Amino acid sequence: MGEKQRAVHDGVKKELASLRKEKADLQRSLNHKETLLNGLPAGFMVIQKGKIIDANEVILNELGYTMKEVLDRDFRAFVPSRLKVTVGGIYGKQRFDKAGSDPHEVELVGKDGSALGWDTRVRKIRANGRRAFLLMLTRNEERKKREGLLAESLKAGALRTMASGLSRALKNSMDVIQEGMASAWQSQGRGQSEARKRIEDGVSRMETVERALECITNDVPNQSLWVPFDLKKVVKEALAAGAVKIKEGVEKGTDIKVKTYLRSVSSVEGDPEEIRQMLSHLVKNAVDAMPGGGYLYLSTEENAGHAYIYIQDSGMGIPAHIRERVVDPFFTTKGSEKSGLGLTLSRAIIRRHRGHMEINSKENEGTTVTVRLPLANREGQEKKRSPGRRSIRNARILIFEEDPVIGDLLLRTLESKGCKVTVAVSAADGLQQVGKKAFDLVIVGAMVSELKGETLVRRLKESKKTLPVVLIADYDAREGTDAGRPALADLILSKPIDMNQALDRITEIISHRVE
Repeated sequence: MGEKQRAVHDGVKKELASLRKEKADLQRSLNHKETLLNGLPAGFMVIQKGKIIDANEVILNELGYTMKEVLDRDFRAFVPSRLKVTVGGIYGKQRFDKAGSDPHEVELVGKDGSALGWDTRVRKIRANGRRAFLLMLTRNEERKKREGLLAESLKAGALRTMASGLSRALKNSMDVIQEGMASAWQSQGRGQSEARKRIEDGVSRMETVERALECITNDVPNQSLWVPFDLKKVVKEALAAGAVKIKEGVEKGTDIKVKTYLRSVSSVEGDPEEIRQMLSHLVKNAVDAMPGGGYLYLSTEENAGHAYIYIQDSGMGIPAHIRERVVDPFFTTKGSEKSGLGLTLSRAIIRRHRGHMEINSKENEGTTVTVRLPLANREGQEKKRSPGRRSIRNARILIFEEDPVIGDLLLRTLESKGCKVTVAVSAADGLQQVGKKAFDLVIVGAMVSELKGETLVRRLKESKKTLPVVLIADYDAREGTDAGRPALADLILSKPIDMNQALDRITEIISHRVE
């Protein structure tokens, strides 16, 4: 090799070495950039011509997808059907230029079919030399929760001020009325008994309102009345008080079926009489919401240092436009005979016990009230457990159930046992999931997407013969509906469901499958 060729060769080698170094530096830079992007607390997506060309792990993990599953897909494929037109208007080809950096809300559908809410900002960028849009996404749950707590705190402050003034005014008025009554009854004869009864009844109502207002304004409990008590017993007593109202409904032809799932929980510390009063009102409220009859479920459980009470009804639900007002004082939809203080008072009692009340409702589908109370702080206190029940922790369960009361009850109960529960949004969705994933048990409602539960059970068994299936039948359904033919389902549960018995049977089925 000549000297000239050697010089050229050495020059090429140096250039190659330099290029390799640049490539390595670039790769390290890209890796560092990817690490930084994936380490961001917010999610992001890059959209070009309406399609996703990049995303970070935050958004992928939240939605349950891999990068491969989202790349080059239309962004609108991840948006709920009801929002496709709106979202298309913001991110579609025709209006990209109008996208701005002002935040707005959007919902994205995860791989499991659930819709998650996000606060979104959009910025124009260049990607691969072309115009694209960067979506920065943060979950809006925490923001909404903070805003709700702030609004609730401000409302509570105004409420206490108002209630305090009303309470004083009522007390002064009652004192004047009672003094006048005492003088009048001394000077008049017996002919005033009916009028006296009406006045006394009115004063009694005023006293009830005055006591309720005093309770609402007082955040500091009288701890001299606090004792550790058995919550399960108090729930039963509250239900007994509500049973009178249920009986009155039955006499009028209103059939309300009550089912309890009262697991033993550790002691709760507080005023048992106040807790009984609060629960009694919530039970009566649930009964009032079912003038045409329905199902009432009461359940208790213990988790992470708190006792939970769930009151669920299949009644009329709360219309969206008044949902935020139901705990406001004097607000009622039950006519002039009611004071509208029941839910306000219930929430005040729960707060005084350092607890929390949450109301979830859908119009014409029912309402679930969740009460959370802290357990008594007693060292050495042991949790009570059901003897002999085997664990079904990590069991994979799929639920087809369109009745929100039953579906929610099953979901909470099974998740509290450590099960991994998936809820099918339709019969087609559930059948597709059964074909793709391995489940230890499937629970099917009486009707799913206008498909009879028995038909769905048959299809499931045809798809996977060994898959255990539980059928939730209508209240009057019986096992083996066709004479002489055994039921296809491994277990049939009739409404209202006895959750203790159902859990035992489900545990038995899953345990045998695992063994």
